Amino acid sequence: MALSGVGFAAVSLASGFAGLVPLMFIAGLAVAPTATVAASVLGNSVPAGARTEAFTWFASANALGGAAGYLLAGSLAELLSARPVLLTAAALLLLGAPISLALPRKS
Repeated sequence: MALSGVGFAAVSLASGFAGLVPLMFIAGLAVAPTATVAASVLGNSVPAGARTEAFTWFASANALGGAAGYLLAGSLAELLSARPVLLTAAALLLLGAPISLALPRKS
């Protein structure tokens, strides 16, 4: 989460394709591990008979959140510019990292 936040903050400073692509790669490095861990937590926290439904809700929420994010970010970037949108995304990710560490853990 924090890696993506730092990556998005760096992307906000990029100018041109050559600077943007490697920084987006860095920002995206945390996406697959985050999805993997989230799926693992979900699978371990739901009874076996309810996993299909739980994963369906999980995937639906992820898809809806992604679509809403594209819509909101695109609209704001068009209105303001890309930099404040990227910095807001970075700030949310960086704020979310310590919050996620403070959540109770299942033993």
